[in-house]
Amino acid sequence: MVSHNTNRFGGITRRKALQSGAVVIGGGVAGCLTSDDENGENGSHEVHVLGPEGGMTIPVFLYGQENNVWLDRGIDFSFEVTGYGQFIRCFSGDQCTGAGVATTFDFPQDVADGVPVQIFSPSMTEINHAFVRADSDIEGPADLEGRVMGADQLSSGTTQSFRAYWIEEHGFDLMEDTDEIVDASSASLYDMLVEDEEIDAAIMFTGFTIDALADDRFRSISYLADEWTDQTGYPPQVTMHGAFENFVTSSPDAVLSFWEGWVEAVELFESNFEDAIAQYGVLAGLDLEDDAEMAEVERLVEEAPLFPTDWGEGWIDSHVEFYDMLERNDAIDSAPGRDSFLLHDELE
Repeated sequence: MVSHNTNRFGGITRRKALQSGAVVIGGGVAGCLTSDDENGENGSHEVHVLGPEGGMTIPVFLYGQENNVWLDRGIDFSFEVTGYGQFIRCFSGDQCTGAGVATTFDFPQDVADGVPVQIFSPSMTEINHAFVRADSDIEGPADLEGRVMGADQLSSGTTQSFRAYWIEEHGFDLMEDTDEIVDASSASLYDMLVEDEEIDAAIMFTGFTIDALADDRFRSISYLADEWTDQTGYPPQVTMHGAFENFVTSSPDAVLSFWEGWVEAVELFESNFEDAIAQYGVLAGLDLEDDAEMAEVERLVEEAPLFPTDWGEGWIDSHVEFYDMLERNDAIDSAPGRDSFLLHDELE
């Protein structure tokens, strides 16, 4: 295995943050609303949410906050952009308050460790693809046998999700059946494919997936979200919204209000896409000067859908099945069961 890891986004500089209209407080980007306890002031409910640097949900949260979608519902909402290590400790490390964003791949470990958190809605669809060069003779995953495959972090949720799905649906294990795996940053993998060097295919993270979809030098050979939706009716999520069990028990109405605020935030983001992206797109790692990239993001928002605004038993069944598939193929140690998810009528 070859390793070339670097980080595309690094940190978000103060200059970029200010250009995007965000407020930098301490080590992250945070909202202006704060309170001393979970009940907040004037009977409001405090919710503090983390977002990862370069995360695509950042513009939605900040644009929604700017338009008071949570304040108007009695939610004392604050938001912080942070490094990935802190982001995934939202619940396990008590980094969030009330509710927050859970990654689909890290959530099972929280459950296994007894972290008192339940999932109550989708957040962002898994949009990553496996790419080859446009003129490649590779048509599907099975054609990668004996070839060189690139992946950004072999242990990542994205890579392991593709691996588990390909094993079951294509009889191909990217860890065992390729000639070599190159573990590299998405930036390095992108360049390797462009320059026809070292690798035959690659799975890259979200920002570079968007770049590749807008680049006619690349071709997708596998889109996990589409294939899983064909099977179950619902796309896998890269992140979902969760809440601490004590918050669910004490303030179920606030959990619903958070969800309703999120739905309004998504609707505002979609209907005012250019304005929201102009203000906060830099924080999502987007190149605002790249018209093709911006058009691809807008297409994903509308068609994927990138940020789903519905939730029900079908969603839960699809995610339980997804976790079972990951467990069967040793991508996770144990799969969360149905009791790790909440329907909205269970909150009423």
